[in-house]
Amino acid sequence: MATSQIYVKRMKPKSRMKLISLWIPEPMLKAIDELVEKGFFPSKSELIRYAIAEYLRSTRGYGFGANPRMFFGP
Repeated sequence: MATSQIYVKRMKPKSRMKLISLWIPEPMLKAIDELVEKGFFPSKSELIRYAIAEYLRSTRGYGFGANPRMFFGP
């Protein structure tokens, strides 16, 4: 199963999400666009959510306890 397919299945409903805005360097945005265009993720938002979740997971669950299901679901 492709990464994007796995991630989409684990997403929580939008009603539980909050909108944020951020500024990122243009080279980073180009890299994000390239990954989306190649089909690794369905959208920039999905990629950014995945990247944040991976960072939080790598820091031993900071922000959502030791249970990653709290962030992604079952």
